[in-house]
Amino acid sequence: MWKQKTEIQMKNIILFFAAIFIFSSCEGPAGPQGPAGLDGNANVKCYVYNNVNWNSSNYPVTASLPCAAITSEIMSKGLVLGYVRYTSPNGSLGEWQLPWTYADEAGYVENITMSYNTGMATLENTSDDGVASIYGAVAAVKIVVIEGVSGKRESTELNLSWEELIKRYPKMKYVSVN
Repeated sequence: MWKQKTEIQMKNIILFFAAIFIFSSCEGPAGPQGPAGLDGNANVKCYVYNNVNWNSSNYPVTASLPCAAITSEIMSKGLVLGYVRYTSPNGSLGEWQLPWTYADEAGYVENITMSYNTGMATLENTSDDGVASIYGAVAAVKIVVIEGVSGKRESTELNLSWEELIKRYPKMKYVSVN
């Protein structure tokens, strides 16, 4: 009985290694080339706002940016991302995805957020001390509109730096708004 059990175990081990050998050594000629795919960048547009008119008469400070590309179709199946180009106190430029949080040298924290609806994006600058000021250093705002993203809005799921975005969509179309 013990001998019969050992023989069954040995056969199973041999079959196991034979299966690994057979499936790992399969080689052959490459299959035929598939059809060319879509570019993937035709449905990505970046709207650049170089002159943002901020309403600083009230708190929070806001800016309304008309964007006809934000349609009801985009609202239900697309993606809208916002970026600010910011000039830091030392003069260097940086581009940051919204929402963006900035802590100044005095320790105050400010935020710039973006909300959007059909035809319009709205920026809001708030601060923990109630004095919003970083909006004045915003050199430009970029609104990226991506059509047909898997049938739902995913802006909270897509977190890309500006550098990652332009690598992902190298043929993104730019539209200067002002």
